[in-house]
Amino acid sequence: SNNQGDFVVVWTSYGTSGDTGLQGNIVAQRYNRLGERQGNEFIVNSYLAGHQSNPDIAMDAFGNMIVVWAGQGSDDGEGIYARRYDAFGTPQDVQFRVNTNLSYRQHDPAAAMDATGNAVITWSSMGQDGDFDGIFAQRIDVYGQLVGATEFPVNTTSKGRQDRSDVAMDSNGNFVVIWNSEQDEYGWGIYGQRFNKSGQAQGGEFRL
Repeated sequence: SNNQGDFVVVWTSYGTSGDTGLQGNIVAQRYNRLGERQGNEFIVNSYLAGHQSNPDIAMDAFGNMIVVWAGQGSDDGEGIYARRYDAFGTPQDVQFRVNTNLSYRQHDPAAAMDATGNAVITWSSMGQDGDFDGIFAQRIDVYGQLVGATEFPVNTTSKGRQDRSDVAMDSNGNFVVIWNSEQDEYGWGIYGQRFNKSGQAQGGEFRL
């Protein structure tokens, strides 16, 4: 939500673009702080031929937002995609790919945004850290440009699977990522890693 309490809900919907219902699209609906609908629901993904799923959304203090999801694009690739909107729900670009490494399967993205529109996206990538799934992240500036030539790893321990990440960012752009990790003595545990606004890790990963 923004600093006035307005918010947006996103979900996967089937059969919303005239297809057979087998391919999902990402759909969003804006609300004001009273929970009243603002306009009609709308399809987020600009590429309608592939399957899109697992959306997340983040909003800055003024209501500008970024929607992320796992899906397909016009480049025939599966990966993590995003699209930006202003506070009135007007798209600021077509969907764009967030992940730069195309050799692995990416899934389960999450998004966070600071007060002025800088964002960070996290996701799981199968096999990229050398052992099953690992958590990766990419920063995006207020103009929708990727910050840095490639995504960066979040987890330090790559043993087993790391997945289902979530991310939160403060008003200045510092952020923390949390995830499930298959590294505990008895199986799964919850771990986290802090980063400053430049994307530099602050300390090591820690168990929650």
